[in-house]
Amino acid sequence: MRIAITAIKEYQFNIPDICKQKAVAKILKVFDRLIVNNQKQIKLLEEAAQRIYKEWFVDLRFPGHENTEIENGMPNTWKTIQAMELCKITIGKTPPRSESYWFTDKGGIPWVSISDMNDAVFLFNTKEQLTGEAIKRNSVKVVPRGTILLSFKLTVGRVAIAEKKMATNEAIAHFYVDDTIREYLFCYLSNFNFDVLGSTSSISKAINSKIVKSMPIVLPDNETLTKFHDKVKSLFLKIENCQKNIYMLSEARDRLLPKLMSGEIEV
Repeated sequence: MRIAITAIKEYQFNIPDICKQKAVAKILKVFDRLIVNNQKQIKLLEEAAQRIYKEWFVDLRFPGHENTEIENGMPNTWKTIQAMELCKITIGKTPPRSESYWFTDKGGIPWVSISDMNDAVFLFNTKEQLTGEAIKRNSVKVVPRGTILLSFKLTVGRVAIAEKKMATNEAIAHFYVDDTIREYLFCYLSNFNFDVLGSTSSISKAINSKIVKSMPIVLPDNETLTKFHDKVKSLFLKIENCQKNIYMLSEARDRLLPKLMSGEIEV
């Protein structure tokens, strides 16, 4: 479909007077300010959690390190295992794009693409959803709340935690983890150098699901893992609450704007 430039130039808009525009902007700024404040808190909280992770597991200054023997650069009570030995790992799936009825924008199961995982610790919403029939007929994996998601194709290394039941496309792996290891594995994957796992080119990185499942995971002893969980779980809970606030504020703002502009709600 094409629209002539003359038609675009002649299109008429109903624009509220400048006083109403300023009144609407003043209301929306309250929402924007709260969103920015929550974003700042998330950044500080995540930096705090990552700082503790690096102190304990990169610099090896974890509780009791003074009395722990180091062998080959790692405490002798730790071990390196394959990811699939640590937890169950599955891969997402995309129903046929030519059959658009599998996809919906509301009322379905959130379906994660890599773009949905941009700078989010916890994943609340997605641009697309799958119908229940799409999940069933195409054997799409639905992961539970708390599952760690990892992108491993094209954009490699994005990590997020599912805040609710979700499905993903085939470029995302699902790590089903226990509560006590969730924060550690999130930080570990966030800091992992994925370049060592596969070939790279100027176009993309080549890492497949087999490589993801066999990737090395440095696993500290249970006592250290439990202490780390107890240390940072409150930080992750606060991050989750801040992201929930952002989601609710954004939804409220977007619903409010057309009502303010149309006069349905007076300003």
